[in-house]
Amino acid sequence: MEQTRRQFLAAAGAAGAAVTLGACGGGDDSGGGGGGGGGGGGTLSFVTWGAPVEIAAFKAIIADFERQNRGARIRLQEVPFEGVRQTVDASLEAERGPDLFRVTYNDFGFYASQNALVDLSEYLPADYGDAFTEALWAAVQFEGKPYGVPHHTDVSALVYNKELLRTAGVTVPDKLADAWSFEEFMDVSRKVRDAQTGSRTAFAMNWQLAGAFRWLNWLYAAGGSLYNADATQVTVDSPEARRTLDMFKTWFDEGLTPRNSTPKGAYPSEQFPSQTVGIISAGDFLLPSLEDEVKKFEYGATFLPQDASAATDLGGNTVVATRVGKQPELAAQFLEFLASEQSMKRFCEQTSVLPTRTSLVERQLEFQVRPDLMPVFVEQATTLTPEYVRAVTLPDFTQVNNVFVDELERFLVNDQSPDDTLRNIATAADEAIQA
Repeated sequence: MEQTRRQFLAAAGAAGAAVTLGACGGGDDSGGGGGGGGGGGGTLSFVTWGAPVEIAAFKAIIADFERQNRGARIRLQEVPFEGVRQTVDASLEAERGPDLFRVTYNDFGFYASQNALVDLSEYLPADYGDAFTEALWAAVQFEGKPYGVPHHTDVSALVYNKELLRTAGVTVPDKLADAWSFEEFMDVSRKVRDAQTGSRTAFAMNWQLAGAFRWLNWLYAAGGSLYNADATQVTVDSPEARRTLDMFKTWFDEGLTPRNSTPKGAYPSEQFPSQTVGIISAGDFLLPSLEDEVKKFEYGATFLPQDASAATDLGGNTVVATRVGKQPELAAQFLEFLASEQSMKRFCEQTSVLPTRTSLVERQLEFQVRPDLMPVFVEQATTLTPEYVRAVTLPDFTQVNNVFVDELERFLVNDQSPDDTLRNIATAADEAIQA
């Protein structure tokens, strides 16, 4: 299947011409006649997924752009996250757009490597990347050139049921330096499990399907890695990886996590509101939905467990322009507007995600949802390393992540051995850097 995607995307990129999507849902039409800005008119299609707060933020920013650029229109097409790749791939294969689409950093490398995206270095100032953090600007590069703008990031931390942890006699760390060790976290999980009744468990992890790469959080925290520093050699088959897998297996063997909390199982954010688990690993982007759904108890946030060091995952998304679009200059202009300081600040504050611009990273933003919890995620984000970013943004990382799903599921559900699991993962990881 991956080879088929390569073939048609390369063909689509070479074609260089397209018809914009005719079935796109509209953006906010109120912004078309505002004040003058630069740029000419035209209509761009923009495919994205998003929670309601994200879609609302996109529409508001689109309205601002249209007001400042007379005659320019951005038509927003909202699709479910699970279907965005199929939607984009099918449109590119048919040479029908979209002009713009939202893509995870993990999938970005695939599209950039297949000649499907616009090289933005032709349209952006030479020093444009200096405004962003080094790791996130690197995340949108391919062969030294930018093919997207780093719109935002998000990271995982622990979200917990305050009442359940109080009942279990657990005190939660309030500083990153004091985050639980792996051993301490296992002890906490046992206390939370034992303090509950019925089928309730202690902890559920957010590693379902496209999020399977988040098991790397724990590998890196244990002192391991997927690749060496410059991603030229696979290093995943290691004592640290075996230690990480052993801990995951213990979660299941001791009933510390729900039996369906696997890479192909239920999302923890769906289990947490019903109090079937006391602690979940969750991205900050989930706070708006948790705030809507959690009504019967209070919850807090603390830092991910650490072993040799602290670590977290590279969440978030870039927005890109496709080579089959007819108006690359207008598309680049919109991307620059979307990632501007004002637009980024607005999007992050409304949606509880983290900025990529250095000027905003260094400021205290006025987050509109659970501003009391967001400092935990902001500080957790400081543990994201360039090496981790490099590993999960390789052009073929999408395929590696698919292997994570299958192999980790076999390890937990079908009792596949750690040796076989790591050997199969290492094979896929090696193929990614040899491609």
